[in-house]
Formats: sequence, C-alpha cells, structure tokens
Amino acid sequence: MKKKRTNCYLCKTCNKLTKTIDIDEGVTPMFYECYYCGERAVSNFYRDIAPELEPVVEWYKPSDEEMKALTSIEKHHVGNGGLLPRKIKDKIY
Repeated sequence: MKKKRTNCYLCKTCNKLTKTIDIDEGVTPMFYECYYCGERAVSNFYRDIAPELEPVVEWYKPSDEEMKALTSIEKHHVGNGGLLPRKIKDKIY
C-alpha cells in the first residue's frame, strides 16, 4: 500500500475538523458526518490543514466476513472501490 493518506472534513455548523486516515487504498466520500456535532462536513481533498491533530476516524476495506453484514448500498460502495469508516480508539500512526 502507498502512504496512508489523511484528510480533514470541515463542518460548517460547528466549525470543527474531523480528521481521517485511509488505512487501505480506496475511495472516500466528499461529505462526511461531523465527528463532533453530527452535521455534514466537507472534505478538504486530502490537504492536511491541521497537522497538529490526530485522526479520529479511519477508512478501511472490510474483510469478506464483514461484507456479509453490510447493507446492499454498502456492498455496492465497497464493490466499486469504496472504503468504510470506523472510529479510531487509542491508535497511533
């Protein structure tokens, strides 16, 4: 895999950043739910505008076993190269 990419999603409602990291290669969305207030945040297209912040969400490719539990929409997204998000708990990159 190439270098892990970080992205920042800016929320227009609370003005906070949700920083993410891609741990696998794939596609991530332009919009994502704000980690802090739940409103829509917009991607900064992989410009790390907050290098001092640690990622709070990672984007990953689900295993075959995880795929079985996904909705048809999620399966379609992953089948087209999309990654899924999950919150990071005590991980250091």
